[in-house]
Amino acid sequence: MELQPIAARFELHLHCSNCLWNVSAILDVPDGEDAPRCADELAESAFLQRQRFHCERCEGAIGTLVGISQRPI
Repeated sequence: MELQPIAARFELHLHCSNCLWNVSAILDVPDGEDAPRCADELAESAFLQRQRFHCERCEGAIGTLVGISQRPI
């Protein structure tokens, strides 16, 4: 299995609309020409819009993004 290079790593801070729990998730962005490389680029990207939320606590599918932190690769 070949690993794809990572352009950036982010921690998404989310709020579950069902159980009202605050959760976080690590999001690795694959390297590519249009890959977002900072939090501002990620917030405006189609890549982020394609991501799906799933609360591990209650299995809810509706969440609100409340913050993005960049993490070291």
